[in-house]
Amino acid sequence: MAGGLVVERSADEAVASVFSLSSAAPHLFGDRRGAFERDLRGLLRETSATGRSSERTRDIRLELRRPSPSSRARPGGSVHPRQPVVPSAQRRGRATWNPVPVGLTWTKA
Repeated sequence: MAGGLVVERSADEAVASVFSLSSAAPHLFGDRRGAFERDLRGLLRETSATGRSSERTRDIRLELRRPSPSSRARPGGSVHPRQPVVPSAQRRGRATWNPVPVGLTWTKA
């Protein structure tokens, strides 16, 4: 997805956006989550008289992969019923992944 779009957000949307980051997921704050959210909302109020903020989006690259045929066996030798049986020497090796071409369609809400 190409970046560069400017997105306007309410304080609630900005807080939700921060908490959606893996580095700021709510469970990581433990019992200090409430204090962090209060501080964040206070900072947003100080920087915007209207209660809205804007953000310029970044480029996003999505790369999906699936297991290569040599890594499809499960630990202990069991194999998914629709996957080929893989020799044990290959099962012990390191799994490799092959890129899967994916077509994505982005639409405006």
